[in-house]
Amino acid sequence: MLRKLSPLLAGTLLWMLPIAVHAEEASPQEVITSKPASMTSEEEITIVSPETVEKPPFHAFTGKIVGNKVRLRTSCSLDGHVVRETKSGEIFAVVDEEKDFFAIEPPSGSKGYVFRAYILEGLVEAHRVNVRLSPDTESPIVGRLDVGDKIDGTVCLSHPKWLEIDLPKSSRFFVAKEYIENIGPPALFVQLEEKHNEGLHLFDSALYFAKSEMQRPFQQVDFDSIVKKFVKLETEYGTFADIAEKIKETTKLCKKWVKSLA
Repeated sequence: MLRKLSPLLAGTLLWMLPIAVHAEEASPQEVITSKPASMTSEEEITIVSPETVEKPPFHAFTGKIVGNKVRLRTSCSLDGHVVRETKSGEIFAVVDEEKDFFAIEPPSGSKGYVFRAYILEGLVEAHRVNVRLSPDTESPIVGRLDVGDKIDGTVCLSHPKWLEIDLPKSSRFFVAKEYIENIGPPALFVQLEEKHNEGLHLFDSALYFAKSEMQRPFQQVDFDSIVKKFVKLETEYGTFADIAEKIKETTKLCKKWVKSLA
């Protein structure tokens, strides 16, 4: 048999009921619109729901690496997969920023890999096809393709189920902000890329000339012309880290060859 509630207990339960209901229905982002009587106007703090903050527009620029062995990563984190280590003086097109990193366009010649089963006669046949850094399903994703995208790929010799392709323009790599210097507008990168390609072409020509001369009898080798070609390369294109390295290695080989004939 239920005992009759005392008036005092019944009143207490009725007083608590609205509080319990309010506690269950309160939003985790509740707005405080009232204040305790003891709180002054100077002490009042109003808590409001967080609003979406728009990301300010980023102004792209041409960036130069200012450290040695600075790591190029696949994501904006120190845990991001390391693509490679850069050389001091390398130039990149910086197109965005994320946290403490700048996002850059993949360097010219960067390659990715897609599964051949999703490609038919140069066209992508599926949605959101992953482009990976290496021909392996565990490799980091560095881009995506969609139905109808055109690609020009070659079969990967070591992993024939995969195609090697140029990375999509939408792909991004990341470099810590402290190691990139802003050296000019995006147009400068285009100019430097053209000069860089020109330098690579001239290096190949100079190397071919040097190798041809080395096939001749020692007394007939045109050492002056060889030296002039490489001095010009170093003077006009030595600011490019990879070209400077190529010149350095070729000079070592030439000296070694001369020494072997002396």
